[in-house]
Amino acid sequence: MRAPDAGRRSATTIRDGGQERAGDLLGRDFTASRPYGRWVADFTYVATWSGIVHVAFVVDVFSRAIVGWSAATISAHPAHGTVAEPWTRPDRRSGRT
Repeated sequence: MRAPDAGRRSATTIRDGGQERAGDLLGRDFTASRPYGRWVADFTYVATWSGIVHVAFVVDVFSRAIVGWSAATISAHPAHGTVAEPWTRPDRRSGRT
């Protein structure tokens, strides 16, 4: 067993200066008046014994509950392009998805 190097850092995001940044669709307003009315997404990585795992989360702004997630061992995660498409959370009140 070997401990990770304390001074070593990996680059998780390398910005392409030639690309335009995505617009701020929420206007930095992270409030919602009802559940499932506004979702936000976040991408992160987790270091595991077998390598880096990239994880995408979709969070309901009203309840702060994770309504969907996906994980992959590649940096070209399919959720980078389509955040909300693959995820649906069952509506526990009605049994619908």
